[in-house]
Amino acid sequence: MPKRQASDAAEKWVWRSPVHWNNYLKTLAKSRHRGGARLPPVDGDNFFPHKWGRKNYRGAPMRQDTKVYLDLESEQKLSEFGITRTEAMKVVQRIVAARADAVDDDPLGTAGQFAHIFGTRHIRALLKRVGWVNHREENVESVFHEATKRKIIYKSVDIAGVVAHSPQSSRDIGPGARRLVNAAQGMLFPESELPEQVSTISGDPPCVWYFCVSVDHMPETGDRIVGAELSQPYPFDGDNFGPFIERVIIRKNGPWDGVLIEEDDMADDHAAEFEPAISRK
Repeated sequence: MPKRQASDAAEKWVWRSPVHWNNYLKTLAKSRHRGGARLPPVDGDNFFPHKWGRKNYRGAPMRQDTKVYLDLESEQKLSEFGITRTEAMKVVQRIVAARADAVDDDPLGTAGQFAHIFGTRHIRALLKRVGWVNHREENVESVFHEATKRKIIYKSVDIAGVVAHSPQSSRDIGPGARRLVNAAQGMLFPESELPEQVSTISGDPPCVWYFCVSVDHMPETGDRIVGAELSQPYPFDGDNFGPFIERVIIRKNGPWDGVLIEEDDMADDHAAEFEPAISRK
């Protein structure tokens, strides 16, 4: 595809409609794979055209008071949870690998189920090393830290790691998860500023964070677009995420480089352990 033609193909998705964002990424990655179009103007290192305008982008706009942590700040913020970006990236790698295990003969939605199962498993395996414990409430699986009153839930989202876009869950957030967030995050704001669904409660509910990962598979090239972040949402005012209070960017949204997972002791966290039974004859 000639460069000008490839560029036009990529740009047509940008100006057509925000709902074609994924198709835009696919077309862009395909043209780049063939040595075609250059990236359009972007927000930092993220795939986000400035000309589009945040107000026209699907999903919740980012609030001006949202705190976003990038690069060194991200590393420092993650240290408050007892982990590093490298360790968090290993979890992302395993989620990408888990989604790749789904094949055409699997039931619809298998890739998402694998992502949820292995995302939850490996987040727990990582954080339990530093004092976190498995937690289950309102039918929501999470990992909890008693001292800091923090809870982390895995969530597959449309696009993570793009500063100008607040991630949206791949499916509506259930009422149980919304109650957990609204009870916890609702304690951070004056009652007059809360949505109607938020009811202030007594006690000290844990702050709820989401480990958000987006994986967009492109069958045309075999490439993937991957982003990840650890983010704390504002109280819900609907069935999906609104703006976020804080966002820790683990991986800026972009082409997956296909880095292989390094073997470490995380791989053996759930391996069966056997002790030989010795008996006298």
